[in-house]
Amino acid sequence: MDLMTRRRVMLAGVKKARLPDEYQEVSYLENAVTSAGSACIDTGVYPGDGLETIVTMYVQDRTSYANFFGCQDTSGSQYYVNFGHRSYWRIYFGYDNASAYLAIPDYQAGDWFEVDFQKGTSSVKNLRTGAISSKATPATTYPALKVFLFDRNNDGAPSNPTTYPITTRFSGCRMFENGVLIRNFVPCYRKSDGKPGMYDLAGKQFYTNIGTKEFNLGPVVS
Repeated sequence: MDLMTRRRVMLAGVKKARLPDEYQEVSYLENAVTSAGSACIDTGVYPGDGLETIVTMYVQDRTSYANFFGCQDTSGSQYYVNFGHRSYWRIYFGYDNASAYLAIPDYQAGDWFEVDFQKGTSSVKNLRTGAISSKATPATTYPALKVFLFDRNNDGAPSNPTTYPITTRFSGCRMFENGVLIRNFVPCYRKSDGKPGMYDLAGKQFYTNIGTKEFNLGPVVS
């Protein structure tokens, strides 16, 4: 085998990192809400008819609610998702508490889900069992607020009350505008200072926490 052939073979066996060198990918970011606060990401994206948000996430087993992404203003215009109980998710859309309940059969603590939220029909998939629940979500109005991840943008501020502690983990989020990918968030940290965040492969930008408590990091992706 000549030198050039050996070099090609060696390069073929090297897995290329999908993030710039200054960032290290991890398997997830964790938001562990406590009395000390909560963490969240401002996506910079406003909801509308053409927006589709797909999040892969884990939620701590619990019987009370918590908000995971979206936004709502004081007039009641809303676009967000919460986990209402261990047996269902609730997707809010449109105006004045309009919502859809998406039942999750055979739910077990530790399950990961793929939540697909868009105008028309939204769905939640249990990644352990493959079970999918879907409902019509015919939104007619939207808040003039940016979508948060790990929490709901409640008229400009995070909404999860620290009196209801919950742990959530996000392993990724994609956002599409009329079918075009505009955000592709990958959990990671900045190597220079260890700062956790989400790197957007679509916009080539690093997003960090705007909350009052820092994210925990999942295992490094090699």
